[in-house]
Amino acid sequence: MTKKTVRQFTLVFLAAMIFSLCQTGFWAFAEEVNADLTYSDIIDTEEPLVLGPAMSKQFIENYVSQHPDIIWEFSKYADIYDLVQHFDEHYPEAENYHTYNALTGELNDPDAGYCATFHQNLSEDDPFGGYTAEEYAAMCAITARELDTDQVNIGYFGNPEVSFTCMDKEKALRFSVRHNQSSIYCASTDETLMNPKWDRKLNSIRGVE
Repeated sequence: MTKKTVRQFTLVFLAAMIFSLCQTGFWAFAEEVNADLTYSDIIDTEEPLVLGPAMSKQFIENYVSQHPDIIWEFSKYADIYDLVQHFDEHYPEAENYHTYNALTGELNDPDAGYCATFHQNLSEDDPFGGYTAEEYAAMCAITARELDTDQVNIGYFGNPEVSFTCMDKEKALRFSVRHNQSSIYCASTDETLMNPKWDRKLNSIRGVE
């Protein structure tokens, strides 16, 4: 094996390792930001969006029209709608409040960062909001961009649910208010922070009062 071949092999190996670490949510090099913030610090400067409960179809349409490049990110999340719709089939060993990396299927209970979701129920009997697979992929892409993260989780929290872990607590807090979510989860402290502006009538969650 020549020196050139060795160098090429080494570069390919390192690139593969970096890609693998990113896909599996390796966050050892990342630090939490704005960890001391609470809802009371941002609640007066953030309001729920007026385009309907949570991430409405109108919101998705408007966002895509304003950010057309995001369409190229939809394919990354193309399978997630099916994972949510058929959660029990894909994750038969899943336990309540355990999460998986939605892109790799590996058990992935975050121990750092802040988990937020776009989850919307039309009713407690319709836990998926009547979205198409493409609309669900769009919501994933939008959420990843707004939270500046690629760490996407899937788990069962009253309903099957997708969440994203970001390292900036302020982004997670503001996102949950804008999209009428009940709470965010602080992984490092194992705390659920309830959103004081959450409107349960517009976005009910089974098992959460």
